[in-house]
Amino acid sequence: MHLRVGFLLVAGGLVAALAASGSGVAKDVRIGPVALTLPPPEGYCELIAEQPSDDSWVKGLSALLGRMQIELLAVSAECGRLAAWRANGQPLGVTATYQMPIAAKDSTFRREQLIKDACAFARAEGDKLLAQAAPDVAKRLEAAIQRTVKFNAPTSLGVLAESADACYSGIVTKVRIGDGTEAVRMDISATTVVKGKGVIYHFEAAYENAATVTTTLARHRRNVSALLAANGG
Repeated sequence: MHLRVGFLLVAGGLVAALAASGSGVAKDVRIGPVALTLPPPEGYCELIAEQPSDDSWVKGLSALLGRMQIELLAVSAECGRLAAWRANGQPLGVTATYQMPIAAKDSTFRREQLIKDACAFARAEGDKLLAQAAPDVAKRLEAAIQRTVKFNAPTSLGVLAESADACYSGIVTKVRIGDGTEAVRMDISATTVVKGKGVIYHFEAAYENAATVTTTLARHRRNVSALLAANGG
């Protein structure tokens, strides 16, 4: 199980480091005989193969994840940024991605058990890397940035929340964007089960202050609720 749920830490770091004609409609994918509906977050639009810039970006990310035996199911970005990206190459910014370990594609999971296993793994990683510098999530994030976060090296924040819907864990990564400006990206991963399939739903945010984790987590909870509702709960 560690082999499967451990992907949520590294995969999010890869997405953070890579960094309007599209619609916000959900993408339908098939995992064997199972059809999944993957809605983008509110205000986000899907990257599509018909757009050359989108296609190139998605293929690059898919190749990176593929080398880790992870399948990229869908990618979306803020609709306004995506339009500017397509029109004149402006930075794409943060993204949301649906991912699935290839080794788990043929498996069937119980949501309660996978959430428990994913949180146990993520909690251990957070404890190991941060030594539980502070029990408060916001303070833990500040400690990670100040003490341990390195460029293009994801640092685990451990478990941010555990619910009946998903296990939410976080990582932070320092990146250079544009002309070399330094930035910190946060990625919250929601590990859940949709129609028996284990899905990892990544949601990035540009870190601004300690409140970023609270607001991003609240928003991603809504994202996951929309995902489950789109697939019958």
